[in-house]
Amino acid sequence: MIIMTKENIETIVISSIINQIEDYEDLTNNIEEEYFSHKLLKKIYSFLKNNNFSKQDESIESFLFKIGLDSKKIEKLFSYTHNYKSEEIKNFFIEVYKQRLIDKGMKELSILSPEEKIIKLKELSTEIDIEISTKTLSDKNYCLTKYRNYITAAQESYENYNGNIGIPTGIPSLDEKILGLKNSEYVIVAGRPSMGKTSLVTWFFIEAIGDTKEEGVPVMFSLEMETEQIMGRMIAQMKDNLSLANTIFGKDREDSELTIEEALGFFELHDFYIEDFANEDGNRKLSITPEDMDMKLREIKKRHNKIKLIVVDYLQLTSPSDRKLNGQNEKISSISAQLKALGRKYKCPIVVLSQLNRELEKRQDKRPQLSDLRDSGSIEQDADIIMFVYRPEVYLEKELTEKLKTKQDPNIQRQLDLLKTREFSEAELIIGKQRNGPTGIVHTYFKKKNAKFGDLEEGYELDEIYGPAGIYEEDR
Repeated sequence: MIIMTKENIETIVISSIINQIEDYEDLTNNIEEEYFSHKLLKKIYSFLKNNNFSKQDESIESFLFKIGLDSKKIEKLFSYTHNYKSEEIKNFFIEVYKQRLIDKGMKELSILSPEEKIIKLKELSTEIDIEISTKTLSDKNYCLTKYRNYITAAQESYENYNGNIGIPTGIPSLDEKILGLKNSEYVIVAGRPSMGKTSLVTWFFIEAIGDTKEEGVPVMFSLEMETEQIMGRMIAQMKDNLSLANTIFGKDREDSELTIEEALGFFELHDFYIEDFANEDGNRKLSITPEDMDMKLREIKKRHNKIKLIVVDYLQLTSPSDRKLNGQNEKISSISAQLKALGRKYKCPIVVLSQLNRELEKRQDKRPQLSDLRDSGSIEQDADIIMFVYRPEVYLEKELTEKLKTKQDPNIQRQLDLLKTREFSEAELIIGKQRNGPTGIVHTYFKKKNAKFGDLEEGYELDEIYGPAGIYEEDR
């Protein structure tokens, strides 16, 4: 089974008509030839649209041979199976076509609007509702009017929500750089183990749950942790006097029970979904594909009408829908494209966690770079934002521990003890890529006991990462 993407939607339309899926006439009645960008597929669609045929009609196969398709490509068209209804296919195809029109219109707008507005146009344009008609295709004034109306609404949103166009992340200095999590945006959050990737996105998730600006419900697909573990993390982050030991392992029940119930009261007031793909017996499905996620999202959308945010933890635990793909790079490329398509389909931000290559551990400066993304360069190409989580203290603690194995120095031991007992540590959120905005480093704090990230401007003071002067520094 396959998932619809802007790259394969034209093939899906052709295959659906050839295989005569339920209500396939809805496609030929509502899709025009000019909507196709692929010349060969446009020619095939024209033949199918203008000729009466049956699924067993040999004239279809003869025509495909005639225009240059070999038997392998013909077989692919006849076997391109999916679970989508014609209404879903039609609507998605029209959205892809509308986006193509908007991208074309953006070039024409470049001389009419300030540079900053033009940069924002591409990320905002997916919201513009353009009616598909012959008049619309040739009427530039219509596109201009729709954009002017939209940018007015966007400017009001910017002014009324502290500069955020999208859902706030809960970290003001980060929102200042990325303007919140925006509709249809594909955001990668990457880092090495123990850096706090999951903790960061659960904080995003909490903000989305309580956000009143955007309609809909946030959905998290947790492929690594069970639902109760994710809930435990979020509850600890909600209450500063709680720790993960309280909310996950049940420590100090008498002191923490009331506070946990207070946090649960917040979650009871809002709708959200955390899907770990476990059945009633607690057994989890081992192979989760983007298509599995899409099926869940479709059901959720039926109940709530709108998806607000999608979180996937994490990319490398996701399986490709196409089982025939060979090699990890090819698989990850396919998964990344399909996850990006989910965000576009449901018109909401999708935040996907990703691992990084071990190779960066060999560098002296272990701050992540785009080249460290694991398994596929297509992740970098697909993403609108790539954010790395980096906590230097993790590496410093490892380094001090290794030093103590060879040199029992009291200064080194003291520094190690200091690191382990500090309540807060430094954390860097490195914006390695932002398609329509600046890159750079956002300096935050990381509160260890409840794995919470926060803005340093909130007044927290961190000890120097290397402790008091003279300790450890002279041993480097």
